[in-house]
Amino acid sequence: IGVNLCSIKLTWQERFQQLLMYKTRYGNCNVPQGWKENPSLAIWVNEQRKTRVLMEKGQKSCMSKSRIDELDRIGFEWSRNKLLSWEERFAELVRYKNIHGHCTVPWSSEKDRRLYNWTVHQRVNGRLFKEGKKSNITQARVE
Repeated sequence: IGVNLCSIKLTWQERFQQLLMYKTRYGNCNVPQGWKENPSLAIWVNEQRKTRVLMEKGQKSCMSKSRIDELDRIGFEWSRNKLLSWEERFAELVRYKNIHGHCTVPWSSEKDRRLYNWTVHQRVNGRLFKEGKKSNITQARVE
């Protein structure tokens, strides 16, 4: 069953306010799909991306220039698959360690799932590097 997220402007504004609260708490607008605390917000965020694409293709869409401007103003990322550089992800891990006192990012942490995946790959590549096997990691990064 599809839900028309375009029908009531107030609903869009309420979701936007929820997104602002999420950003205040987590520092970004990337609400993970299936976020248990507010799954409908995650769906809404994804819908914003979809409706913008429709608008840009000239198809029927409830997205508007003013909504795009509002979302841009708060740092909304229009691409779900933004790849961070190694250095950016490492800086994210340093921030995580400063908050939590360790670098063991749990898989169960939905908001840190991408960081968890990155740390797993770093450990695997670090082990391969130390064993003298093919790895995507450099000596400088191991140190």
